[in-house]
Amino acid sequence: MEHLDLRSQIEGLERRAQTAFAALCCERLLSNYEAFQVSEQWGDISALTVGLESAWKYIQGFDIGHNTLSTLQSACKAAAPDTEDFTSLYAELALTTASAIYLLLQAIKDGRPESIIRVAELALTAIDEYLNRVTEPLLMAHGRDSVFDEWVQQAPMFLAEQIAQQENIYSARRILTMTDKQINSLRERERNRGIQPILRGIVKK
Repeated sequence: MEHLDLRSQIEGLERRAQTAFAALCCERLLSNYEAFQVSEQWGDISALTVGLESAWKYIQGFDIGHNTLSTLQSACKAAAPDTEDFTSLYAELALTTASAIYLLLQAIKDGRPESIIRVAELALTAIDEYLNRVTEPLLMAHGRDSVFDEWVQQAPMFLAEQIAQQENIYSARRILTMTDKQINSLRERERNRGIQPILRGIVKK
């Protein structure tokens, strides 16, 4: 999926639909933060889930005040790990997750699509970070080059995220006509996609 094509699709969405697209991306990222918190015994996933829930309330028609959004963003910042303090690969993924939800809230604040686009980029960055770390022996042996970067972009997990984002664009176009039950079902589906370290048994809860 080309960046410019994604930008045009996002800009073509109504404001709350744009937010829904980004929120669906964040749903997939959330399990990465949970894996970090479990493995490192540090973090506050509740700060992120509260921020994400507030975004969904906005999507469903509620107004979220500027001060409330700022408070939620501050909580996201506080929950973001300093990657220099942790050796786990999940620290990078946790930082990416906290940053994405911070930007999601920023998009509600200012209504600019740039924050939405950045969330989509971060969702792909998380896959890139993960694949780089789990293939580190290969990377150390051959060095990072264009061939390796091309391999990452053709990896099934990376392609799956691109496909998920296209599906999220389609869902976002319909989000304002969905029932609460349909939205909850959609959110549940996204929470079971992505890297999923705990669901795959990579991290034991």
